[in-house]
Amino acid sequence: MLYDIIDRSMTKTQKRSDGEGPEDPAPPQEEPEGEQQDSPPPPQKNKPSSFYVYLAVLFGAAFLMLLLAYFVQQRNNDAVRYDLELLTASRQELLEQIKGLEKERDQLQEDLKGQKEQTTDAEEAQDWLGKKLEESQKDLLRMTSWYDNAHTLDRLEQFVRDRDYLMAGTVVVESDVMFNRNTSVYTSVDTWLYLTPVNEKRYLDLKEQLFQKSGFMTLTQEGDGSGYTPGMPTFEKDAFQQEELDTAQALWYIIRNYAIAPDFAAIRLQDCYERLTQNSGLFRPSTMELLEEIKEDLIAQELVTEEDGELISNVSFAVQEDGFEPLVNPVDPTKIPLGK
Repeated sequence: MLYDIIDRSMTKTQKRSDGEGPEDPAPPQEEPEGEQQDSPPPPQKNKPSSFYVYLAVLFGAAFLMLLLAYFVQQRNNDAVRYDLELLTASRQELLEQIKGLEKERDQLQEDLKGQKEQTTDAEEAQDWLGKKLEESQKDLLRMTSWYDNAHTLDRLEQFVRDRDYLMAGTVVVESDVMFNRNTSVYTSVDTWLYLTPVNEKRYLDLKEQLFQKSGFMTLTQEGDGSGYTPGMPTFEKDAFQQEELDTAQALWYIIRNYAIAPDFAAIRLQDCYERLTQNSGLFRPSTMELLEEIKEDLIAQELVTEEDGELISNVSFAVQEDGFEPLVNPVDPTKIPLGK
């Protein structure tokens, strides 16, 4: 549109320039009155040219466009600068977050290192305590075995001295694997580790006295039809009824476990006391007196209660259907198959 205005202005200016010529010296001819009224008035020579007006308008419009473009550019620059400031702030915040995460990572690594050191220390302490516990258990087993061996030999000596050969024979049958190094099953019992030469000699002497005085002790033989390990002490066939042997074995369990595990002795006493008193004729009076002493001591320890002549154990151990599972359950040499 601007170019159209310029073209029209140039055309009009040119036409006006063409209409202005040299003055005619001849006087103008008179025209008819009607024609004089229709002709345009002559141009004024002192009026500014329209070309310069349009040129000024053109430059003004251009200046306005440049000014508008400047403001638009300035506005865009402000928007870009604002976005850049936001980006810089976001970047700075992100860098601070990264630094914070790095510090947290370093702290966690230090904590983890400390935890590992503590874990290592705890594991070492646990290993040390485990070794000490194992050593203590071995020491306890050693002392218990020594005491058990000494108590067993004391009772065996008492039975042989008082000629209670049924009880002495029961002790030998139950304990030969603990004292006799010559038996083939001796090494199958852990207590052999704690057998002293003195106790071994003492046992073998008492065993020999029993075999000489009782008259019903013998050794199992290979091929005797029993199917048990040869060379183990046992009772002569038909020397006692099985019920009598079971009664003597129950009494020995009470006497032996009373010395090292009175809780188990209390349970067994509850189950077998009536049967033992009814079969007291099987044993010597000193043996029955020992049973009564054990009963009174267990009552004093409140492990057993006597109500209306009946003994009730105060120990809450689970008892098997067969009656009793003692803490120390010696290997029955007559029940060890061949080759074991």
